[in-house]
Amino acid sequence: MPKPEKTFRAGPVTASVWAACRTENGEVIKRYTVRIQRSYKKDGTWKNTHVLFANDLPNVALLALEAYSYLGPHKGKQPNTNNNFNQKEV
Repeated sequence: MPKPEKTFRAGPVTASVWAACRTENGEVIKRYTVRIQRSYKKDGTWKNTHVLFANDLPNVALLALEAYSYLGPHKGKQPNTNNNFNQKEV
């Protein structure tokens, strides 16, 4: 089973950095993603969810910064993403 390259933890929240390689125009490109989840115990068994409570958000912010700092040396080969999206309040 694949494992994350690096995992950061703050309270019940974790941020895991995953790496995947692919070939583009004959060049191997390593692409990174980050998965954020919260652990909880139900009926004596540990489970994970991507649903977060408002009080989890400070930990999410901390872990996002840690993951971003970790990825700093690796960011050069990331594919371009369009960060110009329209945000609407719901």
